[in-house]
Amino acid sequence: EPDFHLKNYDSNHFRWNNNFDKVFKTHIGGRFAIPTKRLWLDVGIDNIAKHIYFDSTAMPIQHSGSVQVLTVKLIKNFRFGLFGLDNTAVYQDNFGNDAVMPLPKMSLYHNLFYTDKWFKVLSTQIGTSVRYHTSYFAPAYMPATGQFYNQQDTKVGNYPVISLYANFHLKRTRFFFEYFHLNQLFMKGVYYSMPNYPINPATLRMGLTWNFYD
Repeated sequence: EPDFHLKNYDSNHFRWNNNFDKVFKTHIGGRFAIPTKRLWLDVGIDNIAKHIYFDSTAMPIQHSGSVQVLTVKLIKNFRFGLFGLDNTAVYQDNFGNDAVMPLPKMSLYHNLFYTDKWFKVLSTQIGTSVRYHTSYFAPAYMPATGQFYNQQDTKVGNYPVISLYANFHLKRTRFFFEYFHLNQLFMKGVYYSMPNYPINPATLRMGLTWNFYD
């Protein structure tokens, strides 16, 4: 059943009264896994009938037909002694329904790291991670309603985000250092997570957690 505020809404800038039909979602999928090889493959297809979305005018609208989405997710991790490489690749296909449900065709995540226990007490992980997705017409944000709406003017993506990090664990204490978006220092490109909202620039982050027991 569509949410109440998708049917009825009244504010200073937006007003609508809709009589939407119920949305029907069907998912069929499965997993192939070889844990000893650190390999997982997920395949699924979704059928969404009467999908409701916000169009280019930031108004809710109901699609008259069905939208199919094919998703293939591959996870393959490697271990080489004290080193590891984790890889995740996701392929998505909406079969030409970009105006209704925009999706990046490919999303990638890679994490190369070194892990060990220093001085027999300090668990350590040092590495670098990369996140990337192909360009697509990502939904834009409408502050007046707090909703994301579909647009066909600006593409985002096709830009990697590379970070360096170090994680430490000592007894009840965990702390980390991360240089987020390191490649912004030397790589040119338009880095936006959505239209008009850039990804945070190169930033040094750090954090500390301490567990207290009764």
